Amino acid sequence: MGNIASMARASTALDSYVAELGNDISYDKSLSSSRFLKTIVARHANGPLVLKIFIKPDAAMSLRVIQRRLKAERDALSDLPNVNTYQTFVETDKAGYLIRQWMGSNLYDRVSTQPYLADIEKKWIAFQLLTCLRDARIRKVPHGDIKSENVLITSDLTVLLTDFSSSFKPTFLPLDDPSDFSFFFDTSSRRTCYIAPERFYTADSKVAQDKLANEDEFGKRDGRIAEEMDVFSAGCVLAEMWADGRTVFNLSELFAYRQGSVNLDGVLYMVDESVKDLIRQMLSLEPKQRPSFDRILATHRGTIFPEYFYTFLYDYVTSLESSSSCIRPSEAGTAIDRMLDEWESISVHIDEQEGPALLLLNVVTSLLRNCAWPASKLHGLQLLLNLSPHVRDEDRVDRIIPFVVELLLDESSAVRAEACRTIVTVIASISTITLQNSMFIPEYLLPQMRHLTTDSDVFVRATYARSLVRLADAALNMLELSAVDDYDDMLLAIQNVVQEQATTLLVDPASDVKRAMIDSIADLCLFFGRQKASETVLSHIMTYLNDRDPLLRTAFFDAIVAVGAFIGAKAVDEYVLPLMLQALADPEESVIGRVIASLTSLASLGLLPRSRIWVVLDAVKGFTYHPNIWIRQGAALFATAAARNLSETDTWCILYPTIRPMLNCDVLELDQSVLSALPQPLPRTSLNAAKSAALQNMPPGFWTAKEKPDTALRSFPPEEEQRILVLRDFIFKQAHAAKARGELDGSELLSKTVSLTDLGVTPQTIFLTPRTVDAKLELRRFRPRLDSGRRLSSTTNRSNPEDLRKRLAALESIQAAKPVPDVSQASQGKTPSESALSSTLDLTGLTRRKAAPAVAVHANAIGTTASTHPDLPYSSYEGPDPAIRAFLDQVDLENYREPVLDFGPRATPGGRKRGPRSKPIKPSHVTMIAHLTSHTGAITAIVPSPDHLFFATAATDGLVLIWDTARLERGVSARPRLTYRMDSPVSAMCRIDETHCLAVAAEDGQVHVVRVHTSGGKYKGVECIRSWQAKSTVKFLVHHGDSQLLCVLANSTIAMFDMRSMSIKTHFQHPLHHGPITAVLAQPHWVIVGTSTGVLSLWDLRFGLLLRSWATTGPITALALHPSKRRVLVATARADDVAPLMHEFDVEAARLVETFELRPAKTAAPPRPMADVPIPDRQAYLASLADDAAAADADAGGAPSVLAVIAGTGFGSLPASEGWAVTAGEDRVIRFWDTAKAADGFVICGSQRERDVSFRQIAPTPAAPGLVYTHPNAHKAEPVPRASAHAATTQRQPLRPHYDAVCALALVETPFSSAVVSADRGGVVKVWRLEGGVKA
Repeated sequence: MGNIASMARASTALDSYVAELGNDISYDKSLSSSRFLKTIVARHANGPLVLKIFIKPDAAMSLRVIQRRLKAERDALSDLPNVNTYQTFVETDKAGYLIRQWMGSNLYDRVSTQPYLADIEKKWIAFQLLTCLRDARIRKVPHGDIKSENVLITSDLTVLLTDFSSSFKPTFLPLDDPSDFSFFFDTSSRRTCYIAPERFYTADSKVAQDKLANEDEFGKRDGRIAEEMDVFSAGCVLAEMWADGRTVFNLSELFAYRQGSVNLDGVLYMVDESVKDLIRQMLSLEPKQRPSFDRILATHRGTIFPEYFYTFLYDYVTSLESSSSCIRPSEAGTAIDRMLDEWESISVHIDEQEGPALLLLNVVTSLLRNCAWPASKLHGLQLLLNLSPHVRDEDRVDRIIPFVVELLLDESSAVRAEACRTIVTVIASISTITLQNSMFIPEYLLPQMRHLTTDSDVFVRATYARSLVRLADAALNMLELSAVDDYDDMLLAIQNVVQEQATTLLVDPASDVKRAMIDSIADLCLFFGRQKASETVLSHIMTYLNDRDPLLRTAFFDAIVAVGAFIGAKAVDEYVLPLMLQALADPEESVIGRVIASLTSLASLGLLPRSRIWVVLDAVKGFTYHPNIWIRQGAALFATAAARNLSETDTWCILYPTIRPMLNCDVLELDQSVLSALPQPLPRTSLNAAKSAALQNMPPGFWTAKEKPDTALRSFPPEEEQRILVLRDFIFKQAHAAKARGELDGSELLSKTVSLTDLGVTPQTIFLTPRTVDAKLELRRFRPRLDSGRRLSSTTNRSNPEDLRKRLAALESIQAAKPVPDVSQASQGKTPSESALSSTLDLTGLTRRKAAPAVAVHANAIGTTASTHPDLPYSSYEGPDPAIRAFLDQVDLENYREPVLDFGPRATPGGRKRGPRSKPIKPSHVTMIAHLTSHTGAITAIVPSPDHLFFATAATDGLVLIWDTARLERGVSARPRLTYRMDSPVSAMCRIDETHCLAVAAEDGQVHVVRVHTSGGKYKGVECIRSWQAKSTVKFLVHHGDSQLLCVLANSTIAMFDMRSMSIKTHFQHPLHHGPITAVLAQPHWVIVGTSTGVLSLWDLRFGLLLRSWATTGPITALALHPSKRRVLVATARADDVAPLMHEFDVEAARLVETFELRPAKTAAPPRPMADVPIPDRQAYLASLADDAAAADADAGGAPSVLAVIAGTGFGSLPASEGWAVTAGEDRVIRFWDTAKAADGFVICGSQRERDVSFRQIAPTPAAPGLVYTHPNAHKAEPVPRASAHAATTQRQPLRPHYDAVCALALVETPFSSAVVSADRGGVVKVWRLEGGVKA
């Protein structure tokens, strides 16, 4: 009682100290009885903590010096993976607190815990400890108190060195006073002493004098912890580990060792010689003879420590721990997924020995315990199977099976089933077993798996049913390997456990589980023995013949042959054969075929006595007329099998005369030649008709007569009547058996047409119409679909047009009372049939009302669509059947793939507001009409609407701004009409064609489809109607017809995304060694991508094929389709001022056709052909990545490059031309290139010197491509009169250039003119109006 009371007082006192840290931390338990630092475990919301409490003897004492040292140590050791330092230091008036994370196990505990450490695991722990101490020494941080309690071990065998104490514990201790050692270092009360001998001083030494002189100075160090001191302590820890937990020195033994009276032979007698030599060097009494940590690791590389510790394992495990902490289940799953993905590279380091496989097994099992995702758990089980062949049998039992058994209780049925399969696979591979594990299957494993027999999921129960027999065989095999004395008693115990679970599975209500048991029923019988097999197995499987599942009945006859061979001929004759003869009338022909095949196998094995062969032959001989070829051949093969077990007399005197009437001709031998003599079968239609007649007993007496009936089947030809007579008993029994089961013969359903009217189904004609807002304009598209059978109809209703007229009238009455627009103009140009259709059915009335607006959905929803409530019907079906409605939805989706209703009304390009001038003009006059500065980040995209009512801009500030084009000239407004905000910077944006919708992608992987609500010049808002979370950043978005988006991800994956189902339909991986994708040009059937290494690749989107790739002169920055030819314009990064701005390539030939350059002076130099540039392979690409710094310096010194290109064939306010292109980039100059007549090019935006240039062209030759270039004009600019300059300033806004690189371009049509929109990296957007001028 006294001890308990004193402990309670101590706990209460410590609890009061813990209360000073706040309510988040509470006392849990004490860890040690040290008098210097009270060590306890405290509870916290984020997990348990270790508190080391220093109780101040005086409240005025300051610990600031100690705190500074601890903070310096923590910062120095923060990046070491094998260190668990103090996270924080708190000082109050009463005490000082050291706080760190609590770990559940240390080296002292682990060496005495099963499964015991293998030799390779001890080496791995030693390697991590020495590496950690070496790295700490490099950072000039000694430890000072290395012992097994301070070496923490995680479940994946990661070492974490903790409690660095050189900052606050003394370096030297008195030799004649053990109280200082007990006060500062004996925290476990084990009296273990791993302190270096030189740290103990005598009373007359200089250290004693120094300590006496500094006794009054608190916090001053009495000496430095040398590396040799930590080497000695680490050597003691390694010796204790290799001695399986035996203490190396206590205090008195250390003193004796210091004097040379004690050696290490008693501790290290079981240790390997190389390890023994290392420990002796580390425990040398002379400090200078002890090797440093770095020397130890270098000297014993490849001997004690395997080479893969240095080259693979340490770095790989460290990277796993840095990227995924086992505390977070989601990150543990990520680490497992990564290991499986990298298994091919991991397997290179795994040899036939245990080696790295055992160490990686610890990592996988640790991650598997903390994994949350079912998919990652499945990957972890696959990793265990991969590692299992490389570890010992004992490790499979002790280190794999317990972790997999834990997954048998997982919430996911797929994980439970895979865990069951993994256990069976691992158990089956065990060939040796220890004596203590000989009964682990019946005593541990099978009881742990018992709940699987009643699992809620059929798949799990079926998987366990297939596994039970293999587990039973493995248990029996292990029992035989163990060679125990009480073999019979243990065998009976195993059989009882298996019998209990097998009985439960044999009577399972699911036929899938029964089939799984049937598959291994022969092995189960062999395991039980003949008596138990007849009692337990045979009695249950006989009931399977009454099951309605034909697959189960088929499986029964597949397995009955092996069972019959085990139970013997007598049991087959008494129990099995009568049931098989009865099954010859099974309604399923597949079952009949298996019955005959099983009878043939029994006859071949001699399990049918002679008398029973005649009975079976009489029952199966008629099947030679059966229309099923498998049944016909099976009947013939039974006769040949029976002949092999009969005498010559029985064969030719009894058997052959019996089957001869069923053959076309005589045969010389009863072998495979019988198959060629089989007669023509009874037609299937005649067999079905005979079954119908048998059910009706027509003619009377024919089917029930015991002898040959007197009546005849007059409805059949004579030859068919004879065959039906032979099959009479079979036909009669099968017809009534099918009627009793309530089953329809599948072959009968295939052979005739079933009338729905006979089944009581009333046909109904259902009309489908496209679910579009303007169905009247789509009537021409709708009519051909009707003509091609795109409606669900039945001829039975065509004779009642009045009912159809009433139905359509009822549908029309639902619509809102709106005036019907005049359709006379819309009917013009139609075919007579189309006009008749629209006037008779009035299909436009079905789509007279507009679609209801979409209901908003939360902007952060993942993979969802906004719900809609359209008023317009898309079919004439009014019934409540959900199956029919789902079918009609599918038909509507497949045949009328119009934009979904929540995308809004159709938006098509409108006509120009003013006609072109009569004189020939070109867009040579430019006026800046807008300067927009609402963005604060670099512009990433400019997208005009299809009808040019507005254009949208997106930037890295996460904003999408909507600008009204009508306001650009009417009244220049610098504010957007609408704003939409993403959660992260916008990486890509495109429009949804023919709608006012945009697809916006952000750098966090979010993809939003937003709708701009605008009508009549009013902007009502921006609404997110679709959202999806991608696995990585979407770099490019292109609307690819109908409801699909072409997405290019940051990992160079090209994906087709369906906006209806909000899922990726198909994807293909671009070669990674070509570099990241930096530009995309998409067309209906193909896409061209450009990469950072200058490679152009052409993909066929229909088949997902990479057709060709070719290289250019540098990284590709922009792509555009040539306006008038099947060519592509490619902008690349320029290495110098003479490099081309842009290239023009022939797509089909992958050939350079033309280049675009800037020339400093007028010159007639011919164009330079592009040198052959090889496509980089994997090695070349990896080499280029290694020189990123040099490449960055080279890029920094390059010439300004083009960042944006647009091309077209005309402007809305100007006459159509053969083609043009507009480029802009890092030089902040916007250039207009006329692709038909180069001289008509001009500069839209730039300084006066940059605008004063001429555009010229050199035609291509067979030896060199064509050239379009600019050069400065030679004339001097004339002085502008002051009045003219003033007039120009007052009439139009000055052409202020961009002050940052232009990174985006677009063309918009304002109500009065055409304009180019440009944007730069500073977030500034400018609009340039293009005006025509009279040609010279």
